[in-house]
Amino acid sequence: MTPGILNQFMSLHQREWHAKGKRSQYEDPSERNFLGGLAQALTKASGVHLDCLWWGDELVAGHVGFRWARREYYYKPCYDPDIHRSTGKLLLGYLLSAAAVDNNIDEFDFLNGLEPYKVQHSSDLRETCAQTIYRTGFEKLLGAVRRRLG
Repeated sequence: MTPGILNQFMSLHQREWHAKGKRSQYEDPSERNFLGGLAQALTKASGVHLDCLWWGDELVAGHVGFRWARREYYYKPCYDPDIHRSTGKLLLGYLLSAAAVDNNIDEFDFLNGLEPYKVQHSSDLRETCAQTIYRTGFEKLLGAVRRRLG
């Protein structure tokens, strides 16, 4: 995965979210650095991939995902908001069919969220949760104060 294509992916993500009137996480340099470092580390283990749909020289849809233990994890998709041809759905269809044909993939995991397209293509829903472990009682108290202040 080249840094140039990953940068194009993050810029496309920003354009999509701006079109929705929201802020992309990739406007934060630390988020860009995190994804770049994660991609670099996991590329060596063949655990991460960037799927791209191009229209000529333009990236019109992309997806950063993970493959591990015979599962495909649908992590971060994006599409060009200026193209009204369902490029994101087209790329998702390709990923689903590739996972179905690939004998090494037993499960396609959409991860968090109940977006309509995830529910439509899912055969099972799982509940997710988070657990925080604190080293000291004082850190636990600080965490409770932060949660309460929001």
